[in-house]
Amino acid sequence: MSRISGVAPMSNYSTFKEQFKKSGYSSSNFYDVTIELDSNPKLIRQLSKDPQFNLSSTKQLLRLYCDEATMPGLQMSTGDYRITNTPNLKYAYGAVFSGMELSFMMDADSQIKNLFDLWTNWIYGYANQKLSLENLIGIGSPQQNFRAAYRDDYTVDIIIVKYERSMNGTINGREPTDKRTAYSFRDIIPDISDKQSIDRTKFYKAIPVHATKIFNAFPSNISSVSLSREETSISKLGVSFEYETFTTTTLNSSSALNFRDPINGGSGLDVVEALVGLLA
Repeated sequence: MSRISGVAPMSNYSTFKEQFKKSGYSSSNFYDVTIELDSNPKLIRQLSKDPQFNLSSTKQLLRLYCDEATMPGLQMSTGDYRITNTPNLKYAYGAVFSGMELSFMMDADSQIKNLFDLWTNWIYGYANQKLSLENLIGIGSPQQNFRAAYRDDYTVDIIIVKYERSMNGTINGREPTDKRTAYSFRDIIPDISDKQSIDRTKFYKAIPVHATKIFNAFPSNISSVSLSREETSISKLGVSFEYETFTTTTLNSSSALNFRDPINGGSGLDVVEALVGLLA
């Protein structure tokens, strides 16, 4: 049987290996999530009514204890049309954003759970019942305040930064090994001696290659927390977020400076500042 003209030969292992060496692969466990609580002053004022709330430590706790994250997806809304006797064709008329999920390991002081309890109660006052002695003994009725706050008063921005190993990919691999930023022994083992901490290790710091910024997000679903006497494990708290829109950028060039909100406009310099904070 003759070959079909213009058709490339079937790929094989050697071509895959060459491409794999050049393009590398993406690892799912190199990421950082920053919930920009301070992007909404009204929310901060509400959360600060709790004497145990501290903005700096809470943001760091959320970042470090976020053990799973979902980068938002997108589905195009389509309709059908046809011309005379042609088959049905599709056209796009809108976009539907998928939900964003974050999972947190719960800390022993329940600061994370407490934060989302306060946050959701500020969104809709489901627990704003002021009880007095009269209410407790059945005289009078508790004051209820089941009302929703304005959306602008409880939404924040969220930044998800995707990292890769410094030797992965075409762009990352261009940097000579001796110029890559390596961890010192002191970074890995804090109690090591000063002399040994000067030596460079073979563990290179990850490179940020992609970022997603989610605009005007708020927690819409707080998962139940399962408790059991069967075995000891770390408690997890799942949180689903709704948001207005999101935008993305690659970070292996100066394109982070072009991070813009496609709907509301405004500068994206806060993404660069967030990266500086994450890499510090």
